[in-house]
Amino acid sequence: MSNWYVMGLDSIFHRDVELILRLFFAQAKVLHTSEDAIGKLVFHLKFDHDQVVVKVDCSLLEQSLKSIGEAKGVILNHQSEKEQRKQLKQVINHALLQALEKITSIQQPWGILTGVRPTKLYHRLLQKDLDDSTIKERLAKDYRILPEKMSLLQEIVTRQHAALPDLYQLRNEVSLYIGIPFCPTKCAYCTFPAYSIRGRNGSVEAFLEGLHQEIRAIGKWLTDHQCKVTTLYFGGGTPTWT
Repeated sequence: MSNWYVMGLDSIFHRDVELILRLFFAQAKVLHTSEDAIGKLVFHLKFDHDQVVVKVDCSLLEQSLKSIGEAKGVILNHQSEKEQRKQLKQVINHALLQALEKITSIQQPWGILTGVRPTKLYHRLLQKDLDDSTIKERLAKDYRILPEKMSLLQEIVTRQHAALPDLYQLRNEVSLYIGIPFCPTKCAYCTFPAYSIRGRNGSVEAFLEGLHQEIRAIGKWLTDHQCKVTTLYFGGGTPTWT
């Protein structure tokens, strides 16, 4: 466990700090005390009207290594509290990533991104009628994504459009997945939440009765909201029939 002592930052951002730390240190965890910590992060936040400056002092205690990261951003008064917190989190992540890249000499090709499906960001900007050049500039600025990964994003998005040319017109269409919690040949090593069908016929009947009720309820909701079902999946942990 790589424990880090964090100072000067509201605990609401500690989870975000952990995610960035784990890009460099596996299983990093934020502590409120320096005991058993391998590193220390001291944050300094300065607000001036709609401007915010975040500075972070980063120290690896055992190696006596230090670095500094700094980032600036804009937080507007008319924004919602949720949006303001999102903007501040982004500035904090920029400063932290900069400090950690300096102290470890490791550059993160995906920048501050820690989740999945980064293509969603590219698609979102395309829907605003931005061209590829502008999108790449925006993603580099907002997330510190390197050019090599930017090109990969563009390639994937292009292929997705070729496969689904009406991708942005699917707002009123859905895919349904019906999970089947029974398996006639459940393997011993399987971790999916499925039961062997032998000796559980009573449970199967109860499941089907509940499934019929759910289908009727979901069907009514889809009809009321004029949603079209384009794909229906049946399966266990991984869909086994389409």
